Amino acid sequence: MVYVVGVGRCQTWQHVYTAVTRGRSQVIVITRKSMLHWAIIENPPITRLTGLRDKLMGLLSLPPHSVTNKYY
Repeated sequence: MVYVVGVGRCQTWQHVYTAVTRGRSQVIVITRKSMLHWAIIENPPITRLTGLRDKLMGLLSLPPHSVTNKYY
């Protein structure tokens, strides 16, 4: 896997972690030291408002027999 860390607000430590842990046998990270530092140390995570957390919490509060395929 090749992962390029460049200029961009959307690259956070979560993205670097995900890219590195997805590599099966080898990961090549292409970046400048300053860009990697920015992504890991200085760039705060982005809050995502997908609603996924609320949907999962709703599913967890349902009785097991009431969950159907429409939730997947």
